Amino acid sequence: LDQLFNTGVDASHNLLPNGALDPHYALPASSVPSGMPGGYVPGFAKATTTPWDLVSPWSKWIAPDVNSVLCPGGLYTYNTTFSLPTGANPATASISGRWAADNGAWMYLNSVTPANLVSTIPGPTGFAQWTVFTVPPGHFVPGANTLFFVVTNREIYTGLRVEFTKKS
Repeated sequence: LDQLFNTGVDASHNLLPNGALDPHYALPASSVPSGMPGGYVPGFAKATTTPWDLVSPWSKWIAPDVNSVLCPGGLYTYNTTFSLPTGANPATASISGRWAADNGAWMYLNSVTPANLVSTIPGPTGFAQWTVFTVPPGHFVPGANTLFFVVTNREIYTGLRVEFTKKS
């Protein structure tokens, strides 16, 4: 599963500079609240430095704009798409990792429905700690798969951070 990337990294897994568009995570205009700041580029998330950083050299926070302090309250749905390699068995594939989000969040695989729920981050302190997750075998489909991250923003800051620790 080489097509899965942590948030805020480039194709070589190097951290993106502050304000760079994350090439691996989409944030479509239809999945953000109205009133986005002027720096938001529809369809993209930006690597950002936040006032509540978790220490890790493997990922960076992403948000609608580098200045996540101006983002309106509501739900933000990020997504990343990957394909199972040729010959991979969807019945035995699995992914594990950790993630954080402000203020609370839900992770889904292949559609945003309760039956496809992978993990939750309870609010309001999801930004202050890592939450471990596993997508167990039997949840993948042959070909393209999409992870959705629905992030709640209650106040002025918003962001998402994901690190994959096992991809098999």
